Amino acid sequence: MSSDFGKDEWYVDSGCSFHLTANENWIKNMSSELTTTEIVVANKEKLPVKCCGNVMITTFTKKCEYDVEVENVLCVPSLTTNLLSVSELIKNGNTVKFTKVGCNIYNKIGELVATACLINGVYKLNVTEVFGAAAMVSGETWHRRLGHCNSNYLNKMQDAVEGLTLDK
Repeated sequence: MSSDFGKDEWYVDSGCSFHLTANENWIKNMSSELTTTEIVVANKEKLPVKCCGNVMITTFTKKCEYDVEVENVLCVPSLTTNLLSVSELIKNGNTVKFTKVGCNIYNKIGELVATACLINGVYKLNVTEVFGAAAMVSGETWHRRLGHCNSNYLNKMQDAVEGLTLDK
């Protein structure tokens, strides 16, 4: 992929064997015990895998935002961007449907949880944030993340919890 792609972006990739990220700080439940120690990229270069774990991504569709946990993500710091493997998504019970303008990802119960737009021949995932990255988050998102906490408690927590910032 060219330099037009950023390390904060995610792309849905049908040719990728694993979910891959370049951002080690996004990995949760990190494990250094690897079943795969290197990957081979398109130019046949071998890149080392540093660790693996889960990444939380907030996706959005026309109807809602979703906090999606992507499991077994390999961290390869020298990558240009982040890739979601179609084969891994399907293996885990999800459905991926491609259209002329993008693709839709449905969870195990058939609920649309993510979309991607076709841009310059690649499918860019529509995300609002990756947990661990600094970003303004809506009060509605915090409400869901904190077990449907009411707005009075959310406002009090904003003063007491570092990183909990509500947009107005």
